[in-house]
Amino acid sequence: MWFFAIFLPPVYLFMQGRVFAGIVNSILCLVGFATIPLMGVGFFFLFCATLQSLMTYRKVEQSKIINQQAEAIASKMVEKQAT
Repeated sequence: MWFFAIFLPPVYLFMQGRVFAGIVNSILCLVGFATIPLMGVGFFFLFCATLQSLMTYRKVEQSKIINQQAEAIASKMVEKQAT
């Protein structure tokens, strides 16, 4: 998934179900590609688009880890109460 977050930011956001963020990111990418000939100004917009998708990727991965840890703690608590 990190591949999509870095190289195809709008696709990653749409895959995560974040439609509004995907639309905003698509606009950033279009503006970025359109303004690259203007002394590289477009790279700033592309950087912003990639940064947005990477922040979303980090948030999704952190929530997965937190859920796994919570499940592990809950299962240990159930085992402890059963004995």
